[in-house]
Amino acid sequence: DTIEVNRGGRATYHGPSQIVFYPLVSVAEGVPKKIKDRDLHGFFRELELTIVDSLQEIGISSQGHTVQKQVGEAEEQEATGVWIGSQKIAAIGIA
Repeated sequence: DTIEVNRGGRATYHGPSQIVFYPLVSVAEGVPKKIKDRDLHGFFRELELTIVDSLQEIGISSQGHTVQKQVGEAEEQEATGVWIGSQKIAAIGIA
């Protein structure tokens, strides 16, 4: 089944055996300072670091927010997410 959502960005595929992590953040109480200050880029960087740290715990080296050449693009651009070399291991979006 295809489910369309209004989150921006490119298409995302969630397939069999893929681990999907959806943080749910309450905007009522306990809002992370980055969100409260409307610093969504800072919040994304914190999510990336959390994923990088979690992967490191199981022996996987990765890095967040890197410069990547996307499929179909002529030039490299900053890319949100977590990468192992040029392979994305974690995408991050917000809605």
